[in-house]
Amino acid sequence: MEGVSGLKDEWAIMNWVKRGNVRSKIWAILPVETAAVLPRIDDTGYWEDFRRLPAQRFAGHAAAAEAIESDGFCFITEALAIGPLVN
Repeated sequence: MEGVSGLKDEWAIMNWVKRGNVRSKIWAILPVETAAVLPRIDDTGYWEDFRRLPAQRFAGHAAAAEAIESDGFCFITEALAIGPLVN
């Protein structure tokens, strides 16, 4: 993957859904066009695409970009996942 400034332009915010359609408090963000795989939390749930946004509009962009460059994805808080975007 390229450096932090070279990360893909669109990121996906993902939420772990447990048993049926019950959302959890576990959130992650990663570039839409990536080969990264999010870890499976348990056998009864799945990752769901919550929303997509331009990477630069994500409020925690700098910290998330560092984690994404290192690990391919970044766990984030619910407040960042559903919060307002940066202009």
